[in-house]
Parts: sequence; structure tokens; C-alpha cells
Amino acid sequence: MPTPPRVNPGDLISSELMNFILGKIVEYENRLGALEASRPTTAGPLLLSRDPAGDVTVGSRLTLRGQNFIEPANQNIVTIQNVTINQFLPESDSSNLVFAIPNSFNGLPMDANITVSNRFGISNFITVRLLPLERFPLTLAHILRR
Repeated sequence: MPTPPRVNPGDLISSELMNFILGKIVEYENRLGALEASRPTTAGPLLLSRDPAGDVTVGSRLTLRGQNFIEPANQNIVTIQNVTINQFLPESDSSNLVFAIPNSFNGLPMDANITVSNRFGISNFITVRLLPLERFPLTLAHILRR
């Protein structure tokens, strides 16, 4: 493209100059889009939902659904409050992290924030209500069945 004429204070801006400027903007946007498309994805993890959606008991299975989890799953770290989890069940993949809730929490029941981190960043958080491991009261009927 030709070099645009210089604009001095008080000059009228011609359609030729405006078309030149708009053409350059489009050219730069196209170049930037091509550069962004050629880069590998390095977006951090994103949590979208969990299964089950309700309360979760210690020892039960939890599936986090989201985007940008790394495979193999052990390259991700799930943090529930201050407890870290990096061992996942085999069905985990780049959009599902499946694991058992460890028995590592005090003060249950409690609402706990969950995040996922990996080499690309830290996710948003979602909240889960953690319930204690169910313990059945020992009754005479239980003793007599033994």
C-alpha cells in the first residue's frame, strides 16, 4: 500500500486516507488472528460442573467436568479447601476428572471450594457440600447379627 499523505492540523481527512487506515486495521487483525490460531492452546483449566450436583459424602466419587484438563490426569491438581488430590480414576480425560473424596477434612459437614490447577493456570472455583462418612449407630440388632 502506498504511504498515506501527512495530515496537518486543520486539514480535511479524505476518504482515501480513511480507506488506507481501515485497510491497515483489517490487515493487522487478519495477521493477529493467524498468529493466535497457530499457537498451541495454553488456556488454563475451566470448571463447568460436577457430578453429583448435590452433597458429596467423604469416600464417594466426584466427577469434575470442564475444559483444558491435561492428560494424563495426574498432571492436574484438584484442591478442595487445603486438601490436594492428584490421583484420579482411569475414566478421567481432558474434560472430566474423576476421583474419590478423601477422608481428610475436619469440621464436616462443610461447604468447600474446589479448583483445578495445571501448568497452564488455575481454574475458577465451584463449591461442594461435603458430608462426613456415614456411620451407623451400633444397636443390639447389629450386635446379635454378628
